[in-house]
Amino acid sequence: MNMKKYSYDFIRLMFLLPVLMLISTSSCNKEVSVSPPDSLPPNGFIFINSNPNDFHIYLDNKQRRRATPDSLTWLKTGTYLITLKKTILKTHQLQ
Repeated sequence: MNMKKYSYDFIRLMFLLPVLMLISTSSCNKEVSVSPPDSLPPNGFIFINSNPNDFHIYLDNKQRRRATPDSLTWLKTGTYLITLKKTILKTHQLQ
């Protein structure tokens, strides 16, 4: 009976060993790309300052949610319309 158990364990080991080797080596064959991206991100930069400060910055008529002094980054090469706006609140008193 020991001989049968030994034979069965040996057959099972001989079957599992190649399967384990196949699994362990197949996960190592992943391709990794080391080439640069197709196009680089834009890297234009504009620093905007004003006197007085705290003017709202608009780029091509869209508010950028920034106030002077600040900068706009990641801009593509081109022409832009930059507008500075300041909100002035008037206080009225009623009698």
